[in-house]
Amino acid sequence: MSYDVAIIGAGADGLAAAATLAGRGLAVVVLESDPAVGGAVAGQEFHPGFTHQGLLHDVFLPDKVINGLGLRALGVQTRITPPILAIDGAHAVSVPGDVDLGPLMSWVGRIARFAAPLALQPPPEMSVDASPWPLAKTAMGLKRLGEADMLELLRIGPMCVEDFLSGYIADPTARAALESAALVGTWMGPRSPTSTAALLWRLVHGEVEPVGGGAAVVRALAEAARIRGVALLTRTEVSAIAIRGGRAAGVELSDGSTVLADAVLSTADPQQTVLELCDPLRVPPDLRDDADNVRVRGIIARAWFAVRGPVRFSARPDATVERAVLHAHPDHLERAFDDAKHRRLPRQPVLDVRVPSLSDPSLAREGCHVVSVIVHGAAFALDGGWTEQARAILLQQVQDSLVASTTGLDILGSSLVTPTDLRDRWGLSGGHLAAGEVGLDQLWAMRPSRRTARYRTGLDGLYLGGPGSHPGTHILGMTGVLAARAVMEGR
Repeated sequence: MSYDVAIIGAGADGLAAAATLAGRGLAVVVLESDPAVGGAVAGQEFHPGFTHQGLLHDVFLPDKVINGLGLRALGVQTRITPPILAIDGAHAVSVPGDVDLGPLMSWVGRIARFAAPLALQPPPEMSVDASPWPLAKTAMGLKRLGEADMLELLRIGPMCVEDFLSGYIADPTARAALESAALVGTWMGPRSPTSTAALLWRLVHGEVEPVGGGAAVVRALAEAARIRGVALLTRTEVSAIAIRGGRAAGVELSDGSTVLADAVLSTADPQQTVLELCDPLRVPPDLRDDADNVRVRGIIARAWFAVRGPVRFSARPDATVERAVLHAHPDHLERAFDDAKHRRLPRQPVLDVRVPSLSDPSLAREGCHVVSVIVHGAAFALDGGWTEQARAILLQQVQDSLVASTTGLDILGSSLVTPTDLRDRWGLSGGHLAAGEVGLDQLWAMRPSRRTARYRTGLDGLYLGGPGSHPGTHILGMTGVLAARAVMEGR
């Protein structure tokens, strides 16, 4: 059978793109190698009776995706993001709660009027032949901030996040709570230049998250796609993009068959799409160069723990804590980044902890909980590789930190995902959780490159619509929606 559009990958962006295109009357097929849809944000059982919510903690779901695809009618709900309990030794602080974030969030709120809408529209085309109007509109939006805020934004964009936050928050433990989330997806520490931009890109999207995390969102997106008649094919591995007559003409499957389509939208990362799925002799050289230049140096590992009984943090034994950061200090974050740079195991990794079963008890057995951990400082290119010994050492470090920071934690089982697992299991080049580093030169109109930022690749019929493209991995579904519009414009 021939389709109008074949979509590679059934993650949030692939499903959102499929539902958008099918809603316009196009025949769409989604091809997913896993047994179930969801990709990196799919919930999976990691211990008998215990399920996690995917690889990401902090995810955003724009109203434009919710309303455009009717997701509230399919069960999607949102809530205010829970506060973070930041712990460093005997010192603990709740953020917000114990810290006045008013001045910071007031300024961020003003900046958000300019920056947040950028995530809901394609970036402008940056070429000498492009119309100057989209870029001019963006410049006018920046100017409408007023001279003081505009100059402040331009001033702090290249700054390190530690210097920026020090102007608003005196407590370093509180600063580390915000820095920890901002640095996920980067190759930076809190003292790295431009790391403030990574923080602002998160803060401007607000303090609202989907209930149930990314796993709940992809369930609703899959239903929206099915309702619109999308063919969802799981356990179907794409081995190559079929290129015929100088354009993408479908996909070749690992079983030797071919699915024909007028256009192919890939939600795999740019390097995997261009360098692995396309015949190098049939791809424009500048497209291969662009893909090869995307930086994907993973420095994040993931761990999950199945625990019996409540999770009580020693610093606040009577409080119900859903989010915590352990070893929360800018110095610890910087040292973890140093360890990753030098390709060694982190000596004291900073841990971004969630207890998602507090808001979704179905994730765990009765009377039990799931503890989900993002581990900073785990280098993809670890010296000696991620051997069983290296994995065991890191998992033990994480477990020891959890036990030391809690009271009576009864661990029933655990699972560790290293950056090499992110590459081998989820197809993320470089073991990079965000499918492309978040940095000033890999954001907005430069994500993943200047020539491919508007989802077209330069190869007719082939589009990039995954988290490696604007606006990125934590803003669920929006890249897929924008890429789907690019496909429709190209018909």
